[in-house]
Amino acid sequence: MSEDRILNKPLSRDEVARRHPARPALREPELAVSFRPMPAPPKPGVRVFPPPVSGGLLERPDRAAVSEVLRGASKRFGARLEDLPADQLRELSSEIAERLAQVSRIQANGTEGFLPDHLPFKPVLPQLEERRRVRPFIGPRAGLQLGRLQPGEFQATTIFPPDQRYLFDDTSFPWCTTGRVDVTGGWGSGTLVGPRHLLCASHMMTWNPDNTVNQVTFTPSYFDGNAPFGNAGIIHWYAYRKVVGPTLSVADTEEDYVCLVLDQRLGDLCGWMGTRGYDSSWD
Repeated sequence: MSEDRILNKPLSRDEVARRHPARPALREPELAVSFRPMPAPPKPGVRVFPPPVSGGLLERPDRAAVSEVLRGASKRFGARLEDLPADQLRELSSEIAERLAQVSRIQANGTEGFLPDHLPFKPVLPQLEERRRVRPFIGPRAGLQLGRLQPGEFQATTIFPPDQRYLFDDTSFPWCTTGRVDVTGGWGSGTLVGPRHLLCASHMMTWNPDNTVNQVTFTPSYFDGNAPFGNAGIIHWYAYRKVVGPTLSVADTEEDYVCLVLDQRLGDLCGWMGTRGYDSSWD
């Protein structure tokens, strides 16, 4: 693990280029591109929709660790927590602190990313010709919507200034790990964090009353209708919270992400970024 990863040091553009030099692809790709098949209608004019996808709501690791210790304490001491003497409370506090430290260590280490040999590596953000850059656009109703927000509410579509987004179509690593996520009624973006694992915002999902989501399609490196790595649907999802827009509470923004399990190993084609636990210094 690199020193920068351990110390959480951001690198400048020049430092990235110096420490992680770009390279071309080392070999030709051997894997085929595949596309998610569309459901076939039984006869013309009949709409067929893929079945919704089930998943699991998980407890955050830090909260799960505390809950587990507290449940075990009630059985071990044979008394309610509020009735425990000072020495047993100190023992309990020490155990909770150790479990939370263990969770923090696991999150800090995270999981490693993967760069396939058949992809070129260009760690410095690609530049685009000025004439091709997309200018920021604010919808005519944005001002009205913002005016209705209450304290502690946020818009799911908020872009915090400065808005430095621009268009590019580079298919090298790591940029090919990101792509378009098509959901019912719209689309957003997501990033591969494992061979079949896609990380995106929870508020993008179509949350159904039976704890399912409608089918999602991920297209890595999507550009103007082009899909150089194919696409994939999903077979499962994991989330801490079902976030539903258009307004978000503070608690929503803290847990506004979902991990989708793809039906194809797109990571073998595109690589993946890996994961890392949240650090409060990022605030």
